[in-house]
Amino acid sequence: MNLADLFDTAQGGAAMRNLAAFYGLTPQQTQQAVDALLPAFSIGLKRQVAEPELVPGFARMLGADQARAFFEAFASPEAAARQGQVFLERIFGSREAEQRVASQAAMTSGLGFDTVQRMLPAIASLVVGGIAKAAAEEGVKAYFDRFLTPFPGFAREPEKPPPLPNPWNTMAEAMQAGWLGGAPPAPPPQPKSDTDELAALGIAAMSRMLETGRDIQDRNMAAMQSILDAFLGQPQKAAPASPGEDEEPKGA
Repeated sequence: MNLADLFDTAQGGAAMRNLAAFYGLTPQQTQQAVDALLPAFSIGLKRQVAEPELVPGFARMLGADQARAFFEAFASPEAAARQGQVFLERIFGSREAEQRVASQAAMTSGLGFDTVQRMLPAIASLVVGGIAKAAAEEGVKAYFDRFLTPFPGFAREPEKPPPLPNPWNTMAEAMQAGWLGGAPPAPPPQPKSDTDELAALGIAAMSRMLETGRDIQDRNMAAMQSILDAFLGQPQKAAPASPGEDEEPKGA
């Protein structure tokens, strides 16, 4: 499953026709616009998954019920587009970056800038809704659930902190070892947490899901990478090790 697969299955396979009718385009023109935008969504969303401080917001973004409903059926496109605008600000970081992405996609697809920019929020809503649905179906949800504040169907159970060691026991063990002329006893091995394994599986599966899935012009891919690097900086390589807190996405 990748981004192209998601679009092919969105709204029962009718998403391209639905968007074309709504925006006054042919299905071929709509396909060209989507294909031109897929690299930007792939790059921006992979950054959300790869950078630890962005993962909680990305996980909460996937909890948006309206986006999942829009992925299933073409209903309330205006409301879906409003929510899609919130997603765009998180994925691309600013309106200026969003406009640059739309401009590049317009040049690649041959459509007008205004047309692509009007379509962009609805396409974002479809992308996020499709990823949320696929994440639940493919078992990736278990990892991202750890980062969520409560959303319908994505509630996170509070975690109990590990017990603190007893300092008196530690001191007694060290003193006893000193009296007996030996080294302090090694602490008992800690049980291995499933966090690292779950993180590796979750991030790997999500990264595959965020591939474009289409043959994309190298020039367009490079241009989108350059645009987002300029606005968001070079992506970090580290993967998140454990859940943390993050601010709510504006308008979500």
